[in-house]
Amino acid sequence: MPASAPSSKRKAFSLIELLIVIAIASLVGVLVVTGVGNSQSAQLTASANQLLDTLSLAREVAIAKNQPVEVWFLKPKNEPFISSYQMRLVDPDGTTGAKGGLIRLATGIGIDTGSQLSSFVSSANTKQWGGGSAPVIGSLGTNYDCWYLRFQPNGVPTLSSSSQHYLTIHRTGEGNGLASLPANYAVIGISPATGKARVYRP
Repeated sequence: MPASAPSSKRKAFSLIELLIVIAIASLVGVLVVTGVGNSQSAQLTASANQLLDTLSLAREVAIAKNQPVEVWFLKPKNEPFISSYQMRLVDPDGTTGAKGGLIRLATGIGIDTGSQLSSFVSSANTKQWGGGSAPVIGSLGTNYDCWYLRFQPNGVPTLSSSSQHYLTIHRTGEGNGLASLPANYAVIGISPATGKARVYRP
């Protein structure tokens, strides 16, 4: 008796198998999203801590050298966020020289330039060049806006004592000039009385 020919029809997935596949796919999706979220949160924390360390170092250098020190916050003119900063020594004639390299925030992380979340970003703290031009800074060239924080030789900043001074770091995907804090953020507060900075996280 001849052997029966193999069936040309593929066996269909059972309902249980389909549910298992869907469950696995959903779990993988959750793990990927969670991993991305954790990575961005870690980058945000690292960026905030690095800025905090730079501000603390600038204050200490001003005291140790008995010389004013500034931290410049830089925003490329074609971008909405402050994305880098640099510490600079102030010479007796008022000129400044870089103390260390340009520090860039992690990709996808920026300092909000709206007054609601970053009171420090104001006209009072805008760097003016007088009749000259802005100094060339790395790949930014001279095409940037600059806000500065100056520490005097006693460590006290040249900030108004009647106001609060803070910067907010968050994901650039949240948008700039936000009216309220996003879910994930870091606020750097600077005391006008002492120059000491603190970081606040949710």
